[in-house]
Parts: sequence; structure tokens; C-alpha cells
Amino acid sequence: MLEWGKIELRKLGLNYIGHTYNDVYFFILPMLLPILRSEFGLSYTQVGLLLTCHVAIRSLCTFISGNLGAKYDRHIIIAIGFILSSTVLGSLIWVEDINSIVTLLILLAIGVSTFHPLATTMVGEEASTGKRMLQLGIFESGGAIGIILVTFIFGFMVEKIGWQKTCFFIALPGFFIALGFLKFKKLKITSELEGTKEVDIRYIFLVLFARGISFCCVWAILSYSAIYATDILHLHLIYSSWYLTFIFVGYIIGSIGTGYLGDQINPLKVILLTNLLMIPLVFGVSYILNPLISGFLFMLFGVFFGGLIVSLNFWLLTVSNSSNRSKVFGAGFFLEGVSATLAPYLYGWLADQIGLLSIFRWATLPLVIALAFYSFIFYLNHQKILYKGIQAVDN
Repeated sequence: MLEWGKIELRKLGLNYIGHTYNDVYFFILPMLLPILRSEFGLSYTQVGLLLTCHVAIRSLCTFISGNLGAKYDRHIIIAIGFILSSTVLGSLIWVEDINSIVTLLILLAIGVSTFHPLATTMVGEEASTGKRMLQLGIFESGGAIGIILVTFIFGFMVEKIGWQKTCFFIALPGFFIALGFLKFKKLKITSELEGTKEVDIRYIFLVLFARGISFCCVWAILSYSAIYATDILHLHLIYSSWYLTFIFVGYIIGSIGTGYLGDQINPLKVILLTNLLMIPLVFGVSYILNPLISGFLFMLFGVFFGGLIVSLNFWLLTVSNSSNRSKVFGAGFFLEGVSATLAPYLYGWLADQIGLLSIFRWATLPLVIALAFYSFIFYLNHQKILYKGIQAVDN
């Protein structure tokens, strides 16, 4: 048992590092956009179109990756994704024309898409009973670490060696991560997750739909927090990214903290509570315009957002089975991607019409809608009719 425990810990470490680096690959595009706009004279419309295409293709390929993960070895699919991402990102050092650069960045979206649905499934399935929620929390924090790293390190490296060499050196570790997943592909850890609960697939997709809706608010906050800092709080440009960092620091705290609640907690209660508490926080940053207080509210938003995601992932793991689990997470990340594609433009257009502070207030509407869906699922659980053939547990 100790030997398998060591393997489990090593695989969690690999998934954690993979999550960190996968999100570095994904969030490197927003870091590149100002550089591409400056060097190639791209318009705001062209920049927005590039970002939209990148996110849309990533979302579609995430759905495809989830379905492939139900049929083929997940380790191999993730390894292929890292090899593709690293090759594409590293190849930017040799290209000079904008058409080739755009093509490579689109291919980067395909490589990035393989990780989230498959790795989240593996972490949940391979965790020991009693440690599943904690391991999911630790795993989720890895993505936030990657985002924080890329926001701080990328600009420094670009200033020292240029953006193309920076992309080349950032790409190199991805090949070693791919080798790590290939190394572990033959090691099987017996899942203790099977057969605990069974839920009608319609209810599962209702939760996924609510999750996708709530991400409309999240992406509005992530997209406009820096502009909020400069245009509303009148802070210097150098401090604008701090508010995004506050959110992801809170996300790390919330995801790990929720994990420590343990597997015995009812995740539906945590989902309801965290979604509910995010609403006044979003309202708060639109009314309380003190830089310190706003920064604290953004961090609290990240805390509850992290708790929401870990609880949702835990619930989805316990109500799905090995034959559809990867598909469920693929569909979930696809719907999140739809929100990531639409929300920045929708709220940007609204900001031009009614002002930035007003869109923060309107951004609470998706949270309210999601809360209604989660409340319905919680009601079904409370009435003992959500799960098939067993009594629902209401801890």
C-alpha cells in the first residue's frame, strides 16, 4: 500500500506541474497580444478576433479531448497535447510573418485543450478515499500558480531576451512533462470511485450548464479587472495586473481550503454557498472604490470561486462513471470556453453603452441564474430523488 501511495503522490505531483504549465501555455496569448499589436500594427478588432478564435478552438477541442479520453489512454492524449504545445510555442522563434504566427497560436489552442478534462478525471479517480477533495483542491491551485507565474515572469524575460526567445525557453519544459505522462501510462491505480452514486445525465448537464453560465461573470471580472484598476481606481498601469493576481491568490486559498473540508462534506451545500457569496462581492467592487478594499474583495471573490470549482468537480466525479466521466468534464470545459469566448465581448459592448461599473453589477445576473439551477439540484437531493436507487446523503 505504501508503494502505491508513493505512485499516487508522484502522479498528483505530475498532474499539478502539468496544470501549472498548461495554464502558462494558455495565458501566454494575452501576454503576447500587446507585442503583436505593436510589431505588426494589428487593430483592436484583429486582436480580439485572434483571442476569440483561440478560445473557441480550445473549447471545441476540449470537448473532443473529453470524448477521446473515454476511449483511449488519457496519458497519451495529454502527452501529445504537451508535445504539440511545446513544439508550436518554441517554433515562434523561427517565424517572422504574422500569418504564420497566427497559425501557430491557433495550433497552440489545440495542444492546450487536451489537459483539463482528462487530468481532472485522473486526479479524482486515482485519489484515495478520503483524500479526493483535497487532491482536487491542490490540483486546481496549480493552474492559478501558472497564471500568476506567467503574469510576472513573461514581461521580465521579454525585456531581457525578446518575446520569441522567451516563448522558446518557456516551451522546453513541456517536452519533459509529456515524457512524464508517457512514463506513467502503464501504471494503473485502481479507482475506488465506481458505483457510489448515479444521477440522470440530464441533471448532470443542468449543473454543467449552470457552471457555464456562472463563468460569464467570472470572465467579465477577469477580463476587466485591470481596466477597473486604471480607469476607475486611477492606479498606475504597473499596478493594473495586481488585481488579477489578487483573484488567483484567493483562488489558491479557496481551492486548497475547500479540499481540506474532506470527502464527507456535501458538495452541493458548498456549491450553493460559494456561488451565493460571490454575488455581493461583485456588487461590492462596483460601489466601494477604495483600492485596498477592492483588492481584498477581488481576493475573496477568488477564494469563493476556487471553492466553487473544487466542489463542482468533486460532485461531478462522484455522480459520473468511468465510461462517461471524461465526456462530462469535456462538456463542462467546453461550456466554460463558450463563456470565455462570449463574455468579454458582450460585457465590453455593454461597458461602452452603460459604463464599466454598471457591467460589474450586471455580471451578477449569471450568478443569480446559476444559483437558481444549483438550488433546483439541491432541492432534488433534499427530496431524495436526485440519485437513482439510493438514498441521497445530506450531510
